[in-house]
Amino acid sequence: MKRKLKCVIVDDDPESHQTIIDHLRDSPIGEITHAFYKPSEFLKNIQSLFMDVVFLDIMFTNDTLQGFDIAPMLIAENKIIIFISGIDKFIVDACKYAGAIDVVPKPNTKERLLSALVKAQNMLSVPKETQKERELFFISGRKEKVSLPLSDFLFVNTTIQDPRNKEVTLKNGKSITLMNYKFEQLLLLSCKLAQINKSQLVSYDIVDSVLHDSIYLKADIPREIPKILTLSRNHRKEFKNNFI
Repeated sequence: MKRKLKCVIVDDDPESHQTIIDHLRDSPIGEITHAFYKPSEFLKNIQSLFMDVVFLDIMFTNDTLQGFDIAPMLIAENKIIIFISGIDKFIVDACKYAGAIDVVPKPNTKERLLSALVKAQNMLSVPKETQKERELFFISGRKEKVSLPLSDFLFVNTTIQDPRNKEVTLKNGKSITLMNYKFEQLLLLSCKLAQINKSQLVSYDIVDSVLHDSIYLKADIPREIPKILTLSRNHRKEFKNNFI
C-alpha cells in the first residue's frame, strides 16, 4: 500500500507554484499540502508541517536565505529534497552538495516532475512499521508519555468533548485517549492507518471489503469497533487505491 507523498513548495516564483500544483492535480503519487515564497517563511512554520518531500528553489531574490542554506536542516530531519531551478550550472552541485535526490529544471514538465517523485516514493517504500514500531504518546490519565506499538492501533475516532484528542481502539479491545494529537501525525507514523472521513481512521488490517461509501470490517475485530464504517467522498479515491 502506497500513500500519496505530502509535498511542500518553497519557491519565489508564483508561476512555478502553479505549474507544480497543476502537474500533481489528481496524481496518485503526491499532493501539495503547503506552499511558501520565502525560505524564512517556510522555516517559521516548519514545526507544524507534515511532509515527505520539499520542492525547493535554489536562488531566492526576495530573501536573505537561499535553497542551499536550508537544505542541511531538511536533510537532518530526513526530508527528501527535490530542487527546482532555472539555472543550469547549479544542477550538479545541487545533488552533490546539498543532498537532493533530483533537480527538476524550470520550466518543468509533468513527466519530469513525476519521475522525481517516483524516486522519492521508492526511497520511502520500506514499510513504516519497520522504521517506526513504537511511538511515545501523552494519554489521558497519565502524566508521562507512554510507549505504544503502532501495529496495535486498529481504529481512531475524534473525541466529541475535545476534537484535539483522539480515542484509539487497540488490538486487545482496550481504548485509550491520545491527548492533543493530529490525524496527520498518525498517518505519517503508520502506513496501515487510513483516513476514511473527517473524524475517523481505520487500519487496513481489519478491513474486509469496500462497497461504495461503506467499509465492512472483519468479523474478529474488537466489539468496541463498529462493523460498518462510512467512507466519505473526499477520502474514497485514495482509500480504494491503497486498499488491497
